[in-house]
Amino acid sequence: MKTTTLLRYMTAAFILCCFAFVFSPAVTDAAPFDKIMNRQGAVERIDSTADSYEYIGSNVIARGHVVIHFGTALLTADKAIFNLDAQDVDLSGNVTYTVRVTTPGRLSPKEYDKAVRDPYRIIRKTGAGVDDNGKPYISVSTTKTSTYLKAERAFFNMKSGAILFKDFTLKEGVLYATGARAERRNDGSFNLRDVRFSTCNYLIDDHDHYALSAKKAMILPSRSKSGIFNFKADKGDSTILTQNTFLELWGVPVFWFPALYKAPEDGSFGGRIEIGDGGNDWGFYVKLSKNFHILDEPYLNVNVLADFYEWRGFGYGTMVDFVTPESSTDLFFYGIRDKRPYRSFDHKHNLTGDWQINDSRLAIPKNRYEFKLSNVTHITNRLDFRGQIDVISDYNFLNDFFSNRYRSELEPPTFLSLEQQFDRFTASIYSTLRVNDFYTTVERLPEMRLDFQRQELFANLYYQGETTGGYYRTKWRDFDRDTIYGNRKTPKDYDAFRFDSLHMFYYPIKLFNINIIPRAGMRFTAYSQTSKKSITSTDLTDMFRANAVDGQPNVFVKNYDDDGGAKFRFAGELGVEVNTKFYRTWQDLKSEFFGLDGLRHVVVPYVNYTFIPKPTVSAKHLYYFDEIDRISKTNFVRLGLVNRLQTRRGNNVYEWFSLETYWDCFVYKAEGFNHIGDFGTILRFRPTQDLTLSVAALFDLGQTNDHDSLPQRGNRYADDRPGVSRWKYLNRLEANFSWKFAPDWRIYMGYSYNDDYVQRSAFSMGSTLSAVNATSLFYTAYERGQDFTGGLEFPTYIDPKLTGYIRFDYDVDAAIMRDVALGFKRNFHCWLVQFEFGRKGERGGKRNNKRYDNYFAVFASLTAMPGIQFGQNNQDD
Repeated sequence: MKTTTLLRYMTAAFILCCFAFVFSPAVTDAAPFDKIMNRQGAVERIDSTADSYEYIGSNVIARGHVVIHFGTALLTADKAIFNLDAQDVDLSGNVTYTVRVTTPGRLSPKEYDKAVRDPYRIIRKTGAGVDDNGKPYISVSTTKTSTYLKAERAFFNMKSGAILFKDFTLKEGVLYATGARAERRNDGSFNLRDVRFSTCNYLIDDHDHYALSAKKAMILPSRSKSGIFNFKADKGDSTILTQNTFLELWGVPVFWFPALYKAPEDGSFGGRIEIGDGGNDWGFYVKLSKNFHILDEPYLNVNVLADFYEWRGFGYGTMVDFVTPESSTDLFFYGIRDKRPYRSFDHKHNLTGDWQINDSRLAIPKNRYEFKLSNVTHITNRLDFRGQIDVISDYNFLNDFFSNRYRSELEPPTFLSLEQQFDRFTASIYSTLRVNDFYTTVERLPEMRLDFQRQELFANLYYQGETTGGYYRTKWRDFDRDTIYGNRKTPKDYDAFRFDSLHMFYYPIKLFNINIIPRAGMRFTAYSQTSKKSITSTDLTDMFRANAVDGQPNVFVKNYDDDGGAKFRFAGELGVEVNTKFYRTWQDLKSEFFGLDGLRHVVVPYVNYTFIPKPTVSAKHLYYFDEIDRISKTNFVRLGLVNRLQTRRGNNVYEWFSLETYWDCFVYKAEGFNHIGDFGTILRFRPTQDLTLSVAALFDLGQTNDHDSLPQRGNRYADDRPGVSRWKYLNRLEANFSWKFAPDWRIYMGYSYNDDYVQRSAFSMGSTLSAVNATSLFYTAYERGQDFTGGLEFPTYIDPKLTGYIRFDYDVDAAIMRDVALGFKRNFHCWLVQFEFGRKGERGGKRNNKRYDNYFAVFASLTAMPGIQFGQNNQDD
């Protein structure tokens, strides 16, 4: 007998003995018989069990409950034939392939109760504790099946770990798939042929609501750790690439894609489809985006945008995210050749391109665009760079095409900043630039700054200070046409070098239970240029009124000159804050509904006195760049009272309720103001996450405003019509309330009232003061407005998966319902469908008459992939 043949039989006999042991039904431990390399290059052992075995030549036949385990994967079948020469395994009969992943995590008690009822995850409790915010948590170990595949037959190579499946059914993450052939490679990826994808599990029974069919597809499971503690429904688990793909609805092909790609961080094949009717602004539109995940480390992601608007034309753009361990860079570009750039101004398009009924003083070009580049870089542990450039074609671009951004970024800035953190101070260089001439900008070219946090020098003496220096230039917006009143109504640019240094000293004293904190400070400010002409606060307000984009402001603008020469100003401050604290506790007071675990009432009355003598140079001759330049003689006392209700949340103290009231009394009169200042109150109440209430009010106790302003309704003033408030003492009131009082039930309301008033701000260089209206101006004018908003979210009880909502926005002064809508949401297995019926109102035209538009909207998104959304929004004129 040849040596090789002898070795073969000896090896077979050894394996046969092993199988006799591991395939025995009485034995539960699996025995290793080979090794394979996993995707990270580490060696994984292969274990197997079966009910019985049979040896025929170089083949071992295993029958009954065949189980092959390697790494986190598990193969099962009714029958398996092991070829000892090629180390191949032929599996048949109910073949399954399963991958399970176990990860640690933290859950709140409510999240834990919900998670343990999830049939797709095994939750094991490993511990409990309280986080830094005082909220209890439960440590868990989560095991979930990330991949499940079932086939009639499979071929497994024990050396490489590659597996070939025929006539398979696959579940990978949130996706289900069926096909003719699937090949699992040794790196964990799958190559699929003649495959159909869907998030609808009805695909397994060939009754899917929708599916993607492809000739070829590849799935690469995510290598990142995931679990229920960081699970998000709109995120996928795998990288997926398909070729020659059709979108099918109820088995009918409706759209063809040459290829589709889904990154592991994206749950919608990296794309978005939105279809709708934008009414008179856009007309019918289709918005498409496609995501390309290029790199993992460093992270590089590119999103391509392609849109079509019936009234506007074709839009295109890209978004790029590039992240390294030390920096983050974002790039955004969008452009469009706008066929009707004035469409949003008037429902009757003016083909001559003239300005519309809003009397806009800025032109809008046909070629419209935005280019935005921002970066944050941690150069060292204490040195950071931040920068942004945002170039826009016109002032109305964001409002036209990206209205959500427009609400939060009315005028996107362009800036550069370099900041170094030291133990006792921070040094920075900061520059702001104007790159869009239709914005008014205070340029800093650059500004160098030193900030010293409050710190003890010696013997209970504390110091806090800041020093800035730079070249400043105020550039007012450039108009394309002036008002009908002439060029004298346009503010003029001005610039100067400015050096400013503030030094404040504090000496806190505790006398019995009373805290006394006297303070004294000085400010030195030097200007390279000033104005000989006197500019009052009213003159400065007129500049801003004349700088309005729309309308015809009929105000006389008095501009700064440059004849004042260089000036050095000295300003000082003396002040003292006195406060004390009283409290009472109720240790046994508990309420699960209000989140109470004991209650403590803390009362802090305080008095804050501020005296700023007349500076050596009047603010009327100094160029205005910020509040530093408007410092004037100030002498006031603030009386305040803070009430706090506190409770325990774990080991921490939680502020359950707070109410602060304050009143300012001025020693000096000012133009248009007497000695009595405003009375303010700020209330916050949040006992639980389901119940919140906030109220802020400002009362004109000194009666420095007339409070006789009336809104205009149509072509006449509202006078004393219903709903028009004319409170004699109220300048401002804002209240918001939200309460989720039952599962799927939530009510919310908001009320906002602003009178037409001018506010005199309380200013201190060395003390922080609460304010209902925060402003950097010493005198600020506000316009009248009154709005009431609200809504209700509710279950229908007709169907447990059907919920509804009502919302409204009512302009009280204009007596018009800005928006009212009734909507319903329904989860149809793998689809989330939303219907909305609404009515929008506005005033316009020469007589400011009412106009209403009815609209109907319907959106459908995948419950497992909310990023994939289809919608239609029809608006009737």
